[in-house]
Amino acid sequence: MELISTECFSDVLPAWSVPEISSAMKYYLVKKRNHDAFIAGERESFERGKANLAKMMGIPIETLSQEEIDRAIEYLFPSGLHNPEARPILKPPEEIFPKEKDAEFDDEGRPFHSFFYCVSPNFVQTLHDLVGRLQLIQFLEDRPTKIVHNPLEGAFFSGSQWVSKEELQDTYLERISDDQYSELLEILERLSSHAFAYKIKDYLGSYRRKIGSNDETIKEVEFIQPKFDEKGCAYVEAIGQRKTSVAHVKVTKPGKGSFSIAHLDYPEDVQGIGYFDNYMDRHQIMFPLQLTRLLGAVDVHCIVYAGGTSGQAGAVRYALSTCLKSFVDAEKVDEMRLMGLLTQDIRVRERKRFGHVKSRKKPKFKKR
Repeated sequence: MELISTECFSDVLPAWSVPEISSAMKYYLVKKRNHDAFIAGERESFERGKANLAKMMGIPIETLSQEEIDRAIEYLFPSGLHNPEARPILKPPEEIFPKEKDAEFDDEGRPFHSFFYCVSPNFVQTLHDLVGRLQLIQFLEDRPTKIVHNPLEGAFFSGSQWVSKEELQDTYLERISDDQYSELLEILERLSSHAFAYKIKDYLGSYRRKIGSNDETIKEVEFIQPKFDEKGCAYVEAIGQRKTSVAHVKVTKPGKGSFSIAHLDYPEDVQGIGYFDNYMDRHQIMFPLQLTRLLGAVDVHCIVYAGGTSGQAGAVRYALSTCLKSFVDAEKVDEMRLMGLLTQDIRVRERKRFGHVKSRKKPKFKKR
């Protein structure tokens, strides 16, 4: 029996038997092709600049790493701009230009994701999962027989912070607005403050990031490593000076937002922010907490001695800023430095000069 090839019937096959590519897939293929061509051109420019840089620095291009490129750019183009994004860089185009999503639908145009028609499907899916976790722990809380648990289980969040908006955008490949990010933080804070948050601590931990030594831009910044008390809470202690005043500050996280001040000579007389009558002194003490957005999230205990209230307020502010530096990220540390919170005020009172009323004030002129 002679076999007949199907190629001879290709001309007589009906049109509906050949699957057609949907318009969505055609648009994606054109967009993907243009993006790949653009990245290829930028890659050639990067390799050309890398070769010129290696020739200028006298380094073989085969052994030129990205760290050496960054150091060479910083050496050749010194910049005093405080914003790192405004400084000159030479990086691969894959790290600079946003990535393109893969096809989110099949050849017939059917989407894979259930929230495909939302503006940010991956972000909406995250909110959907968080609400599911919230309903789960609320169900555990409403059960007649509650599980005995340690109320301080939430201390495992000490020394970390929530994931930043920029990292979420890079992960989801979606644009997230400030309102959306605030909504995400609100539900995360609600989950972490729940009595049964330890049941989903592994899931919440995926949205936490360690603070401190992992940040590249904070390597040159000396910060105090947090310690842990018997309750599992992280705390940092620091000493600040201003004129002749000295302040010892202890910051504990997590906390309820308490703020206590006591004088070394009267340790039993513990007061609040009302220890300072001047509103300017109160404002400069609260400013580091407001800037770092830790007001109400940490407990602060201060012991002051010597000097006046103005000097004591300055000493508390510097010591408090030093402590808060251990609980924030590198960008916030740079912002604190620009605001002058991490610079100690070394000015002291000038002595009285001979023949002057004060250190600089001269006596009133009299003709006779």
